[in-house]
Amino acid sequence: MEALIHLFLACFLMLSTPVGDFLFCTWHIFGLNDYDNKLFNINLKIMKKVINSFSAFILVITMLTVSCSKEKSPSETDFFVGTYHGAISFTDGNETKGDTNGRVTVVKVGNSYTFDFGSGIPNITNVKFEKSGDAYVSIGEGVTGITIDANSLKALVTNDKGTWTANCTR
Repeated sequence: MEALIHLFLACFLMLSTPVGDFLFCTWHIFGLNDYDNKLFNINLKIMKKVINSFSAFILVITMLTVSCSKEKSPSETDFFVGTYHGAISFTDGNETKGDTNGRVTVVKVGNSYTFDFGSGIPNITNVKFEKSGDAYVSIGEGVTGITIDANSLKALVTNDKGTWTANCTR
């Protein structure tokens, strides 16, 4: 993967420098007249823009693919953002909100986790975890009942604000 990135960067740099212009413009030695030379220069500019844009696009896609791996567990890094999909619900005594195709976006900064529920369900913030086997289990008053790993999120949290449930996968 790293070799591909180096190849695209080399092509990008070669075509956006005077060396690249020199290599492409040597064609006029082989008998191109002025009209052909003008067309060649216009096509060269267009081709350089297309190659530069394509190289930048490939570089961005490669970086995103490598950095957003679904096999990465939230506990492995100090910064993590991942979205889990599945059944979610919230009850506060007055009303119940739920979604069988809901989403929970997990954001970890340092040792603190935030669970951003979709479907109008309130978020759970400032949650701490400890390792339990292959998964991590939430600790602290009012936020116990969350289990998370690289592939799944399960929650049954009850406190004075209400009750959250989640059964989600990545």
